Amino acid sequence: MSGQSKLLIDIGNTKLKYCWYQEGESLQDIKGKTISLDDINTLLLDKPIVHFCSVKADAYNEHIIHLLKAAEVPFYQAHTKALQFGISNSYKTVSNMGSDRWLAMLGADALSSKDVLVIDAGTAVTCDFVVSRQHIGGWIAPGLKMLRASVAANANRVFDFEDVISALIPGTGTAECVANGALAQLVGMAHQAYLTMQTKSDDFTVIISGGDAGAIVQSMSNNWLVHDNLVLAGLARISASVES
Repeated sequence: MSGQSKLLIDIGNTKLKYCWYQEGESLQDIKGKTISLDDINTLLLDKPIVHFCSVKADAYNEHIIHLLKAAEVPFYQAHTKALQFGISNSYKTVSNMGSDRWLAMLGADALSSKDVLVIDAGTAVTCDFVVSRQHIGGWIAPGLKMLRASVAANANRVFDFEDVISALIPGTGTAECVANGALAQLVGMAHQAYLTMQTKSDDFTVIISGGDAGAIVQSMSNNWLVHDNLVLAGLARISASVES
């Protein structure tokens, strides 16, 4: 990579994603690639500047920091803030908000000049409402895979097959009923978030990201913007504001 490129790393609940970013590149075009923790060192060979965020426990983050220090690369860890880029946080204790949610909002704000409803459909699905550049609150619920697994794990004689694809149709077998019911819940949450946002703003954009974004969007009739990884977009925005 060129000397101007920065390595952005999004450490999520179940996956670790990264991208290379050069200032001036479109945030809309940012796409993340999945990598294992064991392979992180291969990305550090050219001594890049690293920006990362993590929702993992302190012990995991300390391990990441140890790897970065051992590789002798400059690095910055992004944290949730009370105010950043003119966006204010609704949390009284800002550290209680996962940095992934905050960064997704920063990324979404950079992609739209309007108010934004930010939906991130990953391990958990989150909906965050940003009106007049103020985060007025949000929702957190289990994601598609977690919903399916929870039903299978907590109900007698109910089981789920991972290879069953969720669809918004009535299931004709238990596994299909579980898979399709989980999708219906996610779509219902996204739709309710849209309706709620309509009561808060007259002019807004819905931006959705995460692994299950496609499954939700194809079930909605609204013209929503899909982004591959809003968290990385938020990291890119921060990286451009930090002097190397």
